[in-house]
Amino acid sequence: MRSLPQLRHVLSPREMAQVTRIGLEIAFGKPTPADSHLSAADWLSRRINPDTSPTAWRFFQRVTHFALSVDLPDVSYPELIETGRNLLRYGPPGIVDGGCAAITGELERRVAAGGGEIRLRQDVRAIAHDGQRVTGVQVRDQITGEESHVTAPLIISNIAPEVTRSLACLPSAHAATPAAAPRKEASGLKVHLLSDHSIIPHKGIMFCLDTDRIAGIVQVTNADPRLAPAGKHLLITHQLMRSDDVNAEREAARADLRYLFGDAFGTSINILTMSQYRGEWPVNRARQGEDLPQTLPLAGLYLVGDAVKPSGYLMVEGVAQSVNTLFDVIEATTGTPAAGAPATRPGGHVPPKPARSRALRWLVAPPAPHPDSRSAATGRVTREA
Repeated sequence: MRSLPQLRHVLSPREMAQVTRIGLEIAFGKPTPADSHLSAADWLSRRINPDTSPTAWRFFQRVTHFALSVDLPDVSYPELIETGRNLLRYGPPGIVDGGCAAITGELERRVAAGGGEIRLRQDVRAIAHDGQRVTGVQVRDQITGEESHVTAPLIISNIAPEVTRSLACLPSAHAATPAAAPRKEASGLKVHLLSDHSIIPHKGIMFCLDTDRIAGIVQVTNADPRLAPAGKHLLITHQLMRSDDVNAEREAARADLRYLFGDAFGTSINILTMSQYRGEWPVNRARQGEDLPQTLPLAGLYLVGDAVKPSGYLMVEGVAQSVNTLFDVIEATTGTPAAGAPATRPGGHVPPKPARSRALRWLVAPPAPHPDSRSAATGRVTREA
């Protein structure tokens, strides 16, 4: 969505008024303690009737499905407000210029510039410790099979928190969860498509409001043309998994693709791969708003990633801010600046959020990406591709 007025092409006048009012309430309203227990679905249903304003409801639903991999009832009202305010302040998410390769390449450059060593194709077999603090990691070379011990007084893990705990032989964090309250997890299904022609003219997310499953599509070759052969384009769709039947979810995706692309599906637009993630698989390892602490019960062992991000942040921005918050955690824990960390901002390493007044720019166009945002493009909302 490039501006709020563009929604008039897909919303009725009444729905347009409802979405505008909700946007202003998110940006400038003051949440009351009485509403703090509500889910996002409960709060929105007091402002939108899904039966009489179905397109407006699906707009909020599909954004949640795509960005969070959960449904509206599984997000708290306070987290909806915090996340919505970040979107209005920073601008909508999109594809980082250069794609994932740009992020990993910059990370590699900075590690090398700081004198660090990057070891690829190494399996971490165990995190060693003396019962009080970490002492290093046991690794295995995937090519030679040789195992070795790397001594380290500080370990930062970006794998799933539960996997990190198991490598250190720590008890599961789920052990204290009552059986009557099973832990809900984010889960989603992605489809990678190769297209003979461009489908989306921008680097943002094209949300689909009249499909059954697919919430949105991105054309990642707009950010990194190397991801497809010359003249072709790589598309990625995303949907919330509503059941544990993977085959049924895949068939629902195919049905949506036939609806979206018609005769082009299977001829000029073809499926490359389908992948699903649940539980400890990458992406949204903790449900939005229920992120875990970055410290574990071993001195020197820390977590970063999308399971330990600050409230209100999501996707790449959330992972980036988890690193900033980690610098604050390390400095608070050790009493000394974190090695390699940038200069501390007033109040910590997490940058101050932009003024709420930036949200008013959505009345004309969304704000350009904020300097502290890791998103490189804007998105668009549409009924169809």
